[in-house]
Amino acid sequence: MSIRGLAALFASVVLSGWLAVPSFADSQARIVRLSQVEGDVQIDRNTGQGYEKAFLNLPMTQGTKLRTGQDARAEIEFENGSRIVLGHFYDDSDIDNYLGIEYDGIAVEEATQLSEKKYTEIQTCRRTSHPNWRPRTYTTTNPGGVGHYWYKAKFIQPWREDRQTSTRFIFATYRDNKFLNHDYVHILNDLKGWQLSAWRDGEWVGCQSLTALPIRKIVNAIGRVAKPRQASF
Repeated sequence: MSIRGLAALFASVVLSGWLAVPSFADSQARIVRLSQVEGDVQIDRNTGQGYEKAFLNLPMTQGTKLRTGQDARAEIEFENGSRIVLGHFYDDSDIDNYLGIEYDGIAVEEATQLSEKKYTEIQTCRRTSHPNWRPRTYTTTNPGGVGHYWYKAKFIQPWREDRQTSTRFIFATYRDNKFLNHDYVHILNDLKGWQLSAWRDGEWVGCQSLTALPIRKIVNAIGRVAKPRQASF
């Protein structure tokens, strides 16, 4: 996929608060810049110096990472006019900041921290005026949070029961994240009870008490399309 295609894919609202800029050999978009900076926006330009304060019109090159703090917002613009909007959400009310805009694609991290109502509202913005393009939504999450039950019903159960139609669920745990530091694995292994099964193993059964927990990122679920034999949901 070209950078043009990637930009159109997100074109977008990225609600996770973190973004890495990839590179593709067939890219037609050579100029990428930080076109909007509001609040606490930090950039890692892959120089070994870590994150630093981001400024308007900074160039975005391969390997660059961008992150936003609470109430912050950033926008990346490609030379073909495509844009990636990067923002943060802490609770349902923050989603209102992203409504009323047309997005060719939406990516939400920690989707179970949203109520079903707010998730549905942001989906009303997933539309396009571009021919031959189908808008999509991508989400990542862990068991628990206020959206535990609706997310399980919408994505997990159809996958487990082999009846997916308009959704596709990809199961992954920390074992699929080749970039995860080893010390963090020890932290996960030291968890007890439902925390161990939910946060380490991706277990969706018996996690009722999780629904009252605040936002937290426990497992970075980046993985393969594989249905593990021992997983239960």
